[in-house]
Amino acid sequence: EIGYGTIKKKSDGTLYLANNEYTMITVGISVSPSNGGTTIPSPSPLHMVMQGESETVEAIPADGYEFDRWSDGGSQKHTVTWSTSGQSLVAYFTNIQEVKYTLSLNESPSNGGTTTGEGSYTSGTKVTVNATPNSGWRFVRWSDGLAQQHTVTMNANKSLTAYFEKYSVTGDEIFSGTALTSSTYWKANGSSSIVSVTGGIATIKFSSSSLDATSSISFNKGYLGSKIEQGHKYRLSFQIKSSVSGTLLISWIGDPTGASDSVSSDGIVYGDYNGGNLTTSYKTISFEFTANNRDSNVSDALNFLTTSACTLYIKDISLKEV
Repeated sequence: EIGYGTIKKKSDGTLYLANNEYTMITVGISVSPSNGGTTIPSPSPLHMVMQGESETVEAIPADGYEFDRWSDGGSQKHTVTWSTSGQSLVAYFTNIQEVKYTLSLNESPSNGGTTTGEGSYTSGTKVTVNATPNSGWRFVRWSDGLAQQHTVTMNANKSLTAYFEKYSVTGDEIFSGTALTSSTYWKANGSSSIVSVTGGIATIKFSSSSLDATSSISFNKGYLGSKIEQGHKYRLSFQIKSSVSGTLLISWIGDPTGASDSVSSDGIVYGDYNGGNLTTSYKTISFEFTANNRDSNVSDALNFLTTSACTLYIKDISLKEV
């Protein structure tokens, strides 16, 4: 009994038992094109393996390339058995063709205003388009029905038209001083409440110290339908104080349930932005904005919200086209 192995013959003709003998061979792994990617194991013309060994190979494409095929027809990651010296394996990659689409923008009439965002873009790019009316004109609508400034996803060639119309500023106040401080024009939402509306001052209370958009207080709900027109410029002002110093005020014209649906992207008061940091003394908040999101509707209001449990005192509200 001599054990297990292979009987082999030496050059002198004698026999021996080879039970721990391995044959190493040299094989090649390469990529095509050379900058198309790499492999695991790494590409090499002198990759040393044991004859008969099975090894997992994987093709890794470089940026801008994708895996095409292996020369042995295997999948991107598969197992190969190395049987003979000089055996070779090639990973093929192909260049990813970049798809571009064109965004064309038009103005109607051509002297009504200008647009920005036109150009050629890679597929999937999100492009911001904006329409700016010339003096004496106002923006009416985009042909896709979206806001004056909005995002377009480039998944095809697209053409948009911005429509403008002539207009003149009337100068009429939409909100005027103390005339609209009757409780008829105020509405409390959620946990907020209206304490009183008298003597030209509205006293409103917020019981929560957390930011709860459902607990806003609305001024002139049901009154703003068609009063604010997209593309027109307005000045909003009011005087306000808080029972608590350091109160952060959030205020917007739009849907009472949240500032995300406002008539203007810049017509919002939020802390330092447009002066919404309140003290126990009256301060005047006044700023101009363009209704660049949409026209107002009967569900819109001038809304107030805070992040503090406090009482607010508001007077001299004015909204005027400028």
